[in-house]
Amino acid sequence: LHRDCVLLIAMSPTHILGWRLACSEHAGAWQALLARIAPPDVVVTDGDAGFAKACHAQWSDTKIQRCLFHISANIRSCTIRNPRHKAGQELYALSQQLTRIINDEQQGAWIGCYTTWCAMYKHMLVEKTVLVNGRIVNTYERLVRACNPLNARLCAGDLFTYLNSEVTKQAIVPAFNNQIESCNARLRAMLRAHRDWLLLHRIKACVWWCYMHTQCLLPAAQLIQIMPPVDTSQTCIHNWSYTTANTNMLNANTTDKPSVGQT
Repeated sequence: LHRDCVLLIAMSPTHILGWRLACSEHAGAWQALLARIAPPDVVVTDGDAGFAKACHAQWSDTKIQRCLFHISANIRSCTIRNPRHKAGQELYALSQQLTRIINDEQQGAWIGCYTTWCAMYKHMLVEKTVLVNGRIVNTYERLVRACNPLNARLCAGDLFTYLNSEVTKQAIVPAFNNQIESCNARLRAMLRAHRDWLLLHRIKACVWWCYMHTQCLLPAAQLIQIMPPVDTSQTCIHNWSYTTANTNMLNANTTDKPSVGQT
């Protein structure tokens, strides 16, 4: 929406569960949103640090599935598409295979290949270089930056939650958060088509779009009573932000427990 304004959205496979207007994607804003939504069995997320902290605090029993596309994209951004070193070429190939894993056998084979890669190129991952100013850095910084998040996800166990048989008994768990990204893309397209709108108008349009994609819509007579006044002042923007986060209509949260959620 704006460099100082974001709209946090949570949705189920069928509809939007809730949203919150915030200054940034910090843990406090995410926690305020999650507090109004019943904890799902599984949540698919792109890995924002603020959401991860809020999820562990508010939805402690909810399992997390990290979006494999974002993991793979992070590796590709570090190795680039045509790596110069063989280590980078092999890691890039592993990142391509990661998004195609569909069963436990492929999962075990991929983890085995990655473990072998780490052992083979361990000397490159730990090699250091001393700069002219005395600073010590990783010689192969791109490889280290690609591996560290991947290692953290394997240790946390949220890379292959979608293959967990206990989790998938209730519903099919996606490996990607395509649904929420599609929602974001439609909102961005709307804002591009109306780029001359004031910030308050953009906020209202996005919130109204979210509301129209919720499960239970209120009658028009009830909507009129709880809609905030039309005012472009900065005070009204803050008040309207508070209303967005706290009224039943504008926040459109649900107490029904969804099987799978996306953020």
